[in-house]
Amino acid sequence: MNLTAIIEVTQNCNLKCNFCLRPSFTLPIMKKDILEKIVAHIIENCDKRADFIWHGGEPLIAGLKFFKDIPALQQKYNIKNLMIKNNIQTNATMLNKEYMEFFQREKFDIGTSIQGTQEMHDESRFTTKGRPTYYQVISNISQLDKEVS
Repeated sequence: MNLTAIIEVTQNCNLKCNFCLRPSFTLPIMKKDILEKIVAHIIENCDKRADFIWHGGEPLIAGLKFFKDIPALQQKYNIKNLMIKNNIQTNATMLNKEYMEFFQREKFDIGTSIQGTQEMHDESRFTTKGRPTYYQVISNISQLDKEVS
């Protein structure tokens, strides 16, 4: 059996989108012992392939150290030599050079979303202080494209 696991790292987010259903933005980040149990369980229950989608809130709030633990744990538990794929779903506002280099080196796929045009995006996706995010997202995606190329 192959599995695709969507794992919510945190419900916390650095944005305040007007469509969000989250009740709070002060919720905890997944602890390492829970992360390890999840990784082990998913890998142990696969035959050939395990796909991990790291999700949130905004998963990058967990910090780079959190994500650096993932490949090490996957390697530790991958005694069957499965194909393992990591994906992260981010709003892209926190992507920086360190994250980009790490995700490229560890072959994480990065997913993000834009709400359409700049006007449409900025009407619904803004910072907790009400600032628009379109240009920040576009800039980070553009930088990511340069890092990967």
